[in-house]
Amino acid sequence: MAAVSITTMIESLQSGDNDVRKKAEASFAAALESAPAQVVRSMLEAMASHPDESTRLAAAVFMLQPLETWPRLDEDTRQMVLRVFADRTLNEPVFAVRRRVVNSCMHVARVTSAWPGVVEGAIGALPTASPEHKESLLTLVSRIAEARPEWVIPQAAALAAPAAACLATGNPAPVRAAAAGCISRVASRLEDPAAIAGYSAALGPILTATREMASEGAESECREVLSDLTSAIGGMNARLLLKSCAATVVGGAESIAATDSFSDEVRTEAIQVFITACQLAGPQVRSASLHGSLITLCLRLMSRVPEDGVMVPSAFAALPYAPEQLSTSMRDIASLADVAEDALDRVASSFGASLVLTPAMAAISSLVTGSQPWNVRRAAVVAIAVLVNACGRPSAAQGGAGAGGAHAAKGRGQGGFTREQRAAVLAMLVKALSADPDPRVRYEAARSLGRYAEALCDQHTPSARTACREMCSPGGAMTALAAACKPTAGHPLVVCGAAAEAIKHCLSSACPHEAAVERMPELMAALQPLLGTPSASVTAQALETVAAVAAATGDEFSAYYAPLIGPIRSIASSSTVIGTGAEAARVRAAAMVCLGSLVESVSPEEFKADAAATLGPIFEAITAASSGDPAAAAAAGSAGTAPAPASGSAMQLGQAALTAVGRIGSHLGPDFAPFLGPIVPPLLAAASVNVDFSASQAEDEVHPSSGDGKSVVVSLSGVGNVRFQMNTDAVTEKQEALSSLLDLCVSCGAAVGPFAPQIVAVLMAQVSEKFNGVCRALASSALAPCIKAAVEYAQGQGATEAAAVASVAPMLLASITAVAQQARQEVTTDGAPLQMAEALKDLVVVSLVGARDEVHLFTKADTPVLALPKEVVEECVLGSCSAAGMAAERIRVKREDIEHHGHTDAHAIVMMREDLKDEETILRHSIDALGYVIKSARAGVLASFALQAEPVLGPRLVDASNAVLHHAALCSFVDVCEWCGEHAARYVPELTKALGKGMVGEDEDVRQVSCYGVGALAESQPAAIAPLTSVAIPALLSVINRPDARSEENEFATDNAVSALAKLLRHCSEAVGADAPRLWTAWVKALPIRSDETEAFYCHALLAEQVEKGNPFILGEGGSNLPDIVRVCGEVFASAAAASGDGAGSAEASAGEDDEDDEEEEPITMASTETVTSMVGLVRGVAAKLPAAALATMVASMPENVRAALAMATAK
Repeated sequence: MAAVSITTMIESLQSGDNDVRKKAEASFAAALESAPAQVVRSMLEAMASHPDESTRLAAAVFMLQPLETWPRLDEDTRQMVLRVFADRTLNEPVFAVRRRVVNSCMHVARVTSAWPGVVEGAIGALPTASPEHKESLLTLVSRIAEARPEWVIPQAAALAAPAAACLATGNPAPVRAAAAGCISRVASRLEDPAAIAGYSAALGPILTATREMASEGAESECREVLSDLTSAIGGMNARLLLKSCAATVVGGAESIAATDSFSDEVRTEAIQVFITACQLAGPQVRSASLHGSLITLCLRLMSRVPEDGVMVPSAFAALPYAPEQLSTSMRDIASLADVAEDALDRVASSFGASLVLTPAMAAISSLVTGSQPWNVRRAAVVAIAVLVNACGRPSAAQGGAGAGGAHAAKGRGQGGFTREQRAAVLAMLVKALSADPDPRVRYEAARSLGRYAEALCDQHTPSARTACREMCSPGGAMTALAAACKPTAGHPLVVCGAAAEAIKHCLSSACPHEAAVERMPELMAALQPLLGTPSASVTAQALETVAAVAAATGDEFSAYYAPLIGPIRSIASSSTVIGTGAEAARVRAAAMVCLGSLVESVSPEEFKADAAATLGPIFEAITAASSGDPAAAAAAGSAGTAPAPASGSAMQLGQAALTAVGRIGSHLGPDFAPFLGPIVPPLLAAASVNVDFSASQAEDEVHPSSGDGKSVVVSLSGVGNVRFQMNTDAVTEKQEALSSLLDLCVSCGAAVGPFAPQIVAVLMAQVSEKFNGVCRALASSALAPCIKAAVEYAQGQGATEAAAVASVAPMLLASITAVAQQARQEVTTDGAPLQMAEALKDLVVVSLVGARDEVHLFTKADTPVLALPKEVVEECVLGSCSAAGMAAERIRVKREDIEHHGHTDAHAIVMMREDLKDEETILRHSIDALGYVIKSARAGVLASFALQAEPVLGPRLVDASNAVLHHAALCSFVDVCEWCGEHAARYVPELTKALGKGMVGEDEDVRQVSCYGVGALAESQPAAIAPLTSVAIPALLSVINRPDARSEENEFATDNAVSALAKLLRHCSEAVGADAPRLWTAWVKALPIRSDETEAFYCHALLAEQVEKGNPFILGEGGSNLPDIVRVCGEVFASAAAASGDGAGSAEASAGEDDEDDEEEEPITMASTETVTSMVGLVRGVAAKLPAAALATMVASMPENVRAALAMATAK
């Protein structure tokens, strides 16, 4: 390509004419494709020798795309690239061009494996270069350090002195900034302790140079230097880098941050250096108490609120009880104060309560007194809230994951606070709220009490519950907040609103129900007057808090239903207008949510009279949010199309209305049926609303865009900066609509049936929604209950179960396929993978048992209600195995992360463990889904199983190092061997080995499935399992006879061991041989089965059958097992009585009634009606043959509820 043509090409590529530029881009791309070397050489010639500097600069810019053809370039052209770039870095006379060349050098370094001499040459030229060239050379080394640190690290020692010399006073600010950036970038990549020590010495001079540059007004250079320094000291060897200079770095950064004459932007960057050094310097910072300096600085900067920077909206300025001159801004606080607040949060989180609280509380207690200016007192109050939040989180300093630490110290309660500190915190905040003369301080005191309550809510620990009880106790913080809800002269409404909002946080799940009920009259007396204020914001806060009171007190709130339902409905319906525009919308939205809480406090019967009037405005809001035209909204919902989103205010109202509909519908259940007709179409329209996603070229990295949407700009390789924009309000509306649909499908049952085809069509479209995992999760979760509702409706119309399921078969099979296809590509971390796996399982269950909730009783003798076609089976296996495989990999990675971070970041460990628990749940649901497909398709699944499941689960069958993954593999291989019988015989040898080890393993879940697997194989492939009996029986007995066999964590394994023992005795009797009498007796004594309902049905039916047949091994020699047989029958009778409400439950349930902290699971049904009937006959037969005294002696030692059940069963 000739020089003249490349010049023309460059000019065209920069053309402002869109058509010319696009044509040039196409020609350029075609030339690169056909003759890349020629294009590269032409560009290099233009960059090196063209007389016009703008053309040389453009050539340097446009060289980035040709560099991507590096693998196709010949060696001579590659060497020319290296040679020209190195030459231009040193010899280009125009600084702007040279800077562009230097920046492009990073891309050159990335594509080539070697660039001999470039780093050495740049370092060698530094001492004698002109100032402009020094900047370019230092920037070059920095760029290459980013792209190829291995080229720079060997030259680090040679670079240190000349780079440090460029920091000296007298060098221009750009040179000093480039030197600081170069030193920081190289230092962050060093690993050798000696080299790191050499660079540590330069950190102090960097901060000195930065301070001097700030004094000279070189603001942009200062910000860049401090940002680079933060990155450097935050690198992988931070502690080593700061070992000898932590105090210097912290002191230098503090000096810059504390200088009022410097700009807030520079001081903000200095705080980042300060806090990062404090977090990472380890013992040096702690031993020198440098974090104390940071706390002092943060408190000082948090006081930087100007006199007119009040947190009170202008709407309150004219009210008679607000005499102060109040600001027109809701939160006009200097940004540096917010930065300091964030810094205090970070240092408290990092160092933990034991190091931070004592110096911080000492400083705060002296600032909160009335003698200090209002802004200082306000900063102290805010700081308390920050410390409460931060010190409530685990930190490395506190210990955590395996490290013990200060959080376990005697006397420490919530978040590392001692009881004395907690009392002091509450006392200071309550005093500030109740007695401070300035409403701006009282406002922050109310908000800080709310943040304190939020911190308690997040912890769910005994000490947090104790702390919450203290807040809710008579005369406690909640009493002060209730008093602060009453406006007076000098106590503006905005403070009342903040107090109301704080009460809402106090009434979180951490607040005991009885405490909320006790405080309810006091709170409602304070809140009800706020519902009629002229302030939209305060009214909304009061409504939200009334809703929280209702939620916290439950049925006890019903006394307020009658006086409140009318006024709140009036606010919700806009007949009482408070505020304008967005403010008025917020009030109506809060009223709608409050209506939902009100309705939940009374019975459906009591609400019926108010239902139509209450739901009317809610329906209207949903329709208006879905479309400006109600008819269009209904049509869009029915057609499954995506209507355009409404305005922001209408959408806010719609979201609240959707929430209210979901809650009211769930509460009313089938009684909501009359309202489904008018609400389903707008719900479907809201669920289908267009989120207005767009992607467009962006010239630079910009702010979020205006309007209802939000945008982000990202850099894409080969594309440049792209702005992605989405209407997040529309996304929220979709989520609320889908959530309400899910609630209605679950709670309204058969009443949803007539609407199922339209609902399923919308849900299926949202299962693959591209932009939001929550929408996909909700849509997939709603499919199974919606289709079940359709089955129930058809059965209610007289159809048989088979006919009812057949009527929904097309949408059921389509739903299974859609969810399975999405499950295999669902990799987001927002809950979608978990819900997708569970939804797939639930849909397959509908194909097995229709609308019945008895899938656990489905046996090989049963036939699926709907046979799954081969292609659907394949999709299910692929989807479930893909989801399981991705979850398994994430589990492996997260476990490694936990082991790696185990002693350094306890807060991160807590988060990782929560994520790990979610991944394990995803795996379990995926394996369950696969299991139900196996139960449905049986031998028809084997081809897909071999193709999809074996590669994922096969290695985990033999590798027991990760119990969760090993358990998953055992479950699937047991299922396939059990349900596919001899067709799956090739898996049995490896499976039996794994089962033998698993029965005696440490993990209770592995023991459970191993015991179950032995029983399953005894039934389905007795010849294959028979050789294992000599190993299996002792292992099963060891599980049954463990001292903790009936503990909560082991009971399922014990139940399955008992059942497996019976199946071996029954189906492998020859292998058992002479031990049968002893083992049958052991089996009878181990009964009943208390936790696993499937095995309970099997074992208790077997017991009744064998006793009826007179099996001598069951009865025991001379009837010696009869007392145990009668005892088991008595427990089964007691279970049946508890289930029907005719008598007491199990002994364990009765004993645990007084433990209010234990959540008891509902006891299982131990036997079918037929088995209970057989047992009644057996017990009556025994009673008829025994003297009354002998029978009384037999049952005397049994629990009272069992004796009562036996007496009832044997009564004539």
